[in-house]
Amino acid sequence: MGRVFEIYLYEKPSREAFIEALPSKALEYEWGEEGSHGFLFRVSRKRRGGIETCFHVKGPFPLELGEAPGPVENSLILPRWKFSVEVPDPPRMRWRRTARKWGLRTAKKGGGVLWDKDKKHVIWSRGKFEPPKVPPADQEVPFLRFQWNFLEDRAGEGKARLFLSTFERYMCKFTPFFFQEGPLLPKQWFSQHGEEFVGLWEKGLKAEEPARLSFEVLTPFYHPSLLFGEVKEGALPGVKAPGPKWIQFRLMLFGRHLYEDPLWRDYVAASFLKVSKELGCFYAIAYIEGGFALDVFRVDDYHWLDSHLYFHSETEDYPIPDNLDWMGLPPCPGWLLWFGRPYAEKVKPALEEVRTWLESRPGTAFEESGGGLFLRMGQQPTRLEDLQEAPYALPEELVDKTPPPHFHRDYLKNMWKKKKKGAG
Repeated sequence: MGRVFEIYLYEKPSREAFIEALPSKALEYEWGEEGSHGFLFRVSRKRRGGIETCFHVKGPFPLELGEAPGPVENSLILPRWKFSVEVPDPPRMRWRRTARKWGLRTAKKGGGVLWDKDKKHVIWSRGKFEPPKVPPADQEVPFLRFQWNFLEDRAGEGKARLFLSTFERYMCKFTPFFFQEGPLLPKQWFSQHGEEFVGLWEKGLKAEEPARLSFEVLTPFYHPSLLFGEVKEGALPGVKAPGPKWIQFRLMLFGRHLYEDPLWRDYVAASFLKVSKELGCFYAIAYIEGGFALDVFRVDDYHWLDSHLYFHSETEDYPIPDNLDWMGLPPCPGWLLWFGRPYAEKVKPALEEVRTWLESRPGTAFEESGGGLFLRMGQQPTRLEDLQEAPYALPEELVDKTPPPHFHRDYLKNMWKKKKKGAG
């Protein structure tokens, strides 16, 4: 057998979809036995008194983000399943066209793409994808906050280039508002020159005092920043002070579309996990804060020129400590959580009750992957008030006991004081 085509899909098709995609009623089909690698689907045709195999289909094979060929990743927002289509060799070319036509129909039904392995070519079969509309001015916008924490050697540029390439390939590739017609292509998200960013990164690593680095990115991200700090003695098992620099990266993402479309939720969750692994994060969290106000200056219903994000007294304050040095794990859960080394082994026993709690809920996850633990606490982005019943408790010796700030309220109070002082 010579493998000729591969089908990449976001969702697994039904058996009926396989049969309906057959290009001719003269073709016969049969199902093989199901096993650990899915099932076998065989298509044949009567010819000269015998049965001649046209092609075999094997799958589905589960995929993680980044495992599909590059052109496929650029054409399909989140390929999660792969099917291999094999044509007999010889006579390989006789049924190649039939297999290609069947694969293309199947890909179209599942909103996927067909990959020609011989020609290294993507056959794009998806219909026109209509992006979510840009909202008008809104006073109750939920925003998803991301926080990745990792260590870095103090010498050299370190992970600066890895950081840029990782976010280009995953988190920032097909996030809502990065749209175009036809096959999707990676979008540029970083608005500053790469070498300039590397220089700022080096400066942050060499700074004697904690340093915050803010930079501008293209929509749809808000308030990206990097914090270069220290790990306090005993706060991170196995790391002695002074040791490597602690780096924390933060950004915000408009959360409304994550409630509307499961595709975006799954893509963001998969990207969060991939970034956590590739940067070697020891802890990462994504959580929802509500009550923001957003004004959008738009061209039409699908594109915007600029936007302004506001917070006010009703904006939620998530109870996460905001220190300039790493003092330990935040005590509260979030929608997405990642515990890397060395935390994964130490928190796993304490999270067994959470594991049982998650197993009874659809769309959640408790996965051991790449030496770490990944938790998805809800099918949709989950607010803290919806996680109150979760039996989430971390070992006391690993938790940051710093009282969380009331960031938004404190900021508004200080701003009001400054205005009064200026007026007087």
